[in-house]
Amino acid sequence: PPPPPSPPPSPPPPPPIGPPFGWVLSRWSACSKPCGNGTQHRNVTCAGEGGLVASVTECGGVAKAPASVAACNWNACPTYEVVVGEWGDCNVTCGGGGVQQRLLQCREKPANVISGSSESSSSSSSSSS
Repeated sequence: PPPPPSPPPSPPPPPPIGPPFGWVLSRWSACSKPCGNGTQHRNVTCAGEGGLVASVTECGGVAKAPASVAACNWNACPTYEVVVGEWGDCNVTCGGGGVQQRLLQCREKPANVISGSSESSSSSSSSSS
């Protein structure tokens, strides 16, 4: 007996409707915080030829969309403290126009000194005797 006839070939899929579509991404925005978990944003749109905005389904749906929000600057923010030294003696004993000095230091907690030394951070204040 002859073999059964083979089924007819499947018809080709229909051509896509409209132009090809793709994701159009803007630049990322600046981070919302300099430290301590910020976010940045960008516009994500589905568009066809000539920039014609289309439905996201034309680009494969929301699940296929690139991220529009991202975490940035996740490093912890440093904390600082000001350490104020004692006033030194006045440099004159009478007649006015004397100067007293004290040391001011800005330190990153716990104990790393960021700036401050007796020369660069001394603060002068005039006080008359």
